Amino acid sequence: MQYILEINNYICKYIYTHIYIYRDICEHTMFVFKAVLIIFIFEYLTQTQALNALNYYGDTAYPGRCVVDMSSSVVLMNLGESVKLDSLPCTQIFCMGDGWGMLQTCDYVPPPNDCRYTAFKHWNAEYPKCCKRHIICD
Repeated sequence: MQYILEINNYICKYIYTHIYIYRDICEHTMFVFKAVLIIFIFEYLTQTQALNALNYYGDTAYPGRCVVDMSSSVVLMNLGESVKLDSLPCTQIFCMGDGWGMLQTCDYVPPPNDCRYTAFKHWNAEYPKCCKRHIICD
């Protein structure tokens, strides 16, 4: 972690001293480093294998917030808040701040041989507890 911060500081010092026009790049690179760190910490603490995608959910009408347009309403989230997507099984969006959010869903693990997945065991449970599925074997 310290190594990553040293690299970022070096890049920022170079940009500040040599390339005046790109100064705000430092803020964005530090945000990305923090976002990746949050993802690793979350994965470690929850002990899950998940499919994650970093997406931009920003809207100029709501600066600094994640804006998720669900068919019946618009959800506004601040840093650290999350919303479960009812239209997708066991999927949530976790707001990482400044319009950036992490779309999280269950990792696909193949069922045992001669078996198949059926419904989710706990459809309404919080993520990642909702990832468990019923298995039927032939």
